[in-house]
Amino acid sequence: MARFKLHGKVYAMSALDEVSLKDVVLFNSQAEEIGLRRKWSDVERVAVEIAEMPPDEADAHPEKLLAIAVTIWATRRVAGDSVTFGEAIDFPMNAIDFLPDTEDRRPGKRKGAKTAPAKKARTPRASAPAAEPLESDAPPTT
Repeated sequence: MARFKLHGKVYAMSALDEVSLKDVVLFNSQAEEIGLRRKWSDVERVAVEIAEMPPDEADAHPEKLLAIAVTIWATRRVAGDSVTFGEAIDFPMNAIDFLPDTEDRRPGKRKGAKTAPAKKARTPRASAPAAEPLESDAPPTT
């Protein structure tokens, strides 16, 4: 299951069809409030287009950021966050981490069942401070 971490909270990404009917109805006006001239029908069209593309082409879809923004908003709404579309996506890009799937978090995993290897985690950002070496109580060796 795809996950992301934002403001210290980990979210399991939700599908668009998990959003309440109320949120779907409110999406158009909330998108317009932030100057985004997209309707829910645009979101559905982009989602279908991306789902039907090979992954390398899907990453280059011209409206991929719309899909990501709506997914973040939908996930936060399904998780119970009381945020508008604009509030849900108003954060610096370095505040979100898309987390790799891990075998122990995959739904329906049965003991002894074979699963695909987990994806590697993203490498740390170049701007992250270097880790400080741990001090040891042991005497120095020569």
